[in-house]
Amino acid sequence: MSVSLRGLSVAALAVILSACATSPENIKAANYNSSVYAYLTCPQLAQYKAMLNGRLATASSEQETARTEDAIGDVALGIPFGSASYKWTPWQISDLKGRVVAVERVETSDSCTGQREASATTQL
Repeated sequence: MSVSLRGLSVAALAVILSACATSPENIKAANYNSSVYAYLTCPQLAQYKAMLNGRLATASSEQETARTEDAIGDVALGIPFGSASYKWTPWQISDLKGRVVAVERVETSDSCTGQREASATTQL
């Protein structure tokens, strides 16, 4: 394989990989005001955060599927069809990450971690 053909192959591979959907880890959290969750008790915050994390895991899995479909589509057809199928998933991930951060801020300001540890000890 000549040098110019290798260079073209590397360039084509770079273009294909750059067209893939963004990794869930690289999607930034949306900015949410934590005061929206200030009325919740520590157990309610923990329950809501668990629900958000479950939905975030589902959305992250969908985003990984989009990345895989993009890679397959790029190689087979030259079209990243995964991103088109899951076009709202990055927004969902950003939204959910932002909500989790806001809930964690309220948990920290309300000292929920200490309350959970204390309630766990009294239940024993």
